[in-house]
Amino acid sequence: SGEVIFDYPESESVAKNLLFRTGARIVDGAFERDNAAVPMRLTSRVDLRNYGGDLTLWADVLIDPAQQGGGALRSYGLFGQGEFLGSASQTLLNFAIQTQSSGSWYLLCTVSNGTTLFGAAGAATQIGRAEAVGRHRYALTLDRAANQLKGYIDGELKWTQTPPVSFGPLNPGMDWSGGVAIGNGSDNASDYRIYGAMMFGRTLSADEIRSLA
Repeated sequence: SGEVIFDYPESESVAKNLLFRTGARIVDGAFERDNAAVPMRLTSRVDLRNYGGDLTLWADVLIDPAQQGGGALRSYGLFGQGEFLGSASQTLLNFAIQTQSSGSWYLLCTVSNGTTLFGAAGAATQIGRAEAVGRHRYALTLDRAANQLKGYIDGELKWTQTPPVSFGPLNPGMDWSGGVAIGNGSDNASDYRIYGAMMFGRTLSADEIRSLA
């Protein structure tokens, strides 16, 4: 449908038991990590296992402007279900900002049908530091008719990836107890906040994504 699957501005969804907060606290209307041993996750009741439709994910995120990148690999999770950057059988979807030891920054995405990982990674997804640190709005679209993943920053298209075969349903057999999580990054990515997140059960147009930015 064209309806929003969920929209998380502040704490209402937690109060209504629509989101379950792990390793996160609310500060100035945003989520930030509060437990050095636990990645920040805001787990929803939305389960995308065996989902065969289109999808748009959108997140309003602040990464510490002082973060230079480099050193230890850091993955700032935006959305995920299943293991973060795990195997095909235990991953369904991951969407994240990542900085690697080289100091380079990337807007990454991985989806799985249960046997094969499809994604956007490597040089094609590299972004500038100025597009990663500070406050930005990130979006991902999954368009099944076009067989494409598209990544956006602040309403501007950054990359388009076409998997070698059609997606099929998203990992129908994954053994995972939780639904889609906002956050879901790595243990050492702690210096960021999530101000808002939305998920749509359709592929938003470029104009619609720009209007959200």
